[in-house]
Amino acid sequence: MLDTWEQGLGQPQALQALAFLQWARPDAERAALERLTIGQRNAELLALRQQLFGPDLAALASCPNCGETLDLSFRTADIRTPPPPLTDERVGGEILHEGHRVQFRPPDTADLLAVGQVADAAAFRQALLARCVDAPLDTLPGALLDEIVARMAEADPGADVQLNLTCPACVHAWQAPFDIASFLWREVDDWAGRTLREVHLLASAYGWREADILGLSAQRRQHYLDMIGG
Repeated sequence: MLDTWEQGLGQPQALQALAFLQWARPDAERAALERLTIGQRNAELLALRQQLFGPDLAALASCPNCGETLDLSFRTADIRTPPPPLTDERVGGEILHEGHRVQFRPPDTADLLAVGQVADAAAFRQALLARCVDAPLDTLPGALLDEIVARMAEADPGADVQLNLTCPACVHAWQAPFDIASFLWREVDDWAGRTLREVHLLASAYGWREADILGLSAQRRQHYLDMIGG
C-alpha cells in the first residue's frame, strides 16, 4: 500500500483511484479497470476502504446557510448503491427524441483521464458528455441532453453519491456530494504519514530496516513504539 500511495502522489484523482484498483485487483488488466463505469469503480473503492479501515466513516461538512460545521458519522452500507454488473459489455442505452436517435453510456475512468486537463467545471462536463454520446452535442436540443444526463445517472447511480444533511443550528437541509476516491486517498495519505513516522522512530531506535519494520504486525510495532516512548 505504501508503494501505491507513493505512485499516486501528485497525480490526478482519477489516476490515484486507478492505482488503488490495480493494487486491489493485481490480476486485472489496466484497460479493463479504466473501462469500469464511475459507479462500478466507486463500489470497488468503497469495498477496499471497508477492507482497509472498516465500515465506519467520519467526515466534516459546512452548512451553506450559516457556516456551522457538522461532524458526520455514517457507514459504508449507508452510501452503497448497486452498480451496473461487471461485464465486458459497456453499460449504456439509446434515446429517441423528436427525430434524434442517440446512443449513450455512463462515463468511465478512461473518460476522466482524457478530459482531466479541462480546468473549467462547465467545460469539463461538456467534454465528458461529448465522449459518452454518439452525436455532436451542438446538434442535440437541450431537453434531450438533460434526458441523457438523467438516464446516465439512473444507469450508474453510484457515480454521484449525495448525502442528505440538516444543519442542527439553523435547520437548513441540503445535499452534499461524497466522493469515495478523494476520501480514500486522504485516509491512505494520513495512514502513510503515520506509518513512515513509525518506521523512522523504530529504525532510529533499533537500527532495523524498513522492510523488517513493515513486516511486523501493527500490534508488535506499537509495543516497540511504547517502549521507546513513540
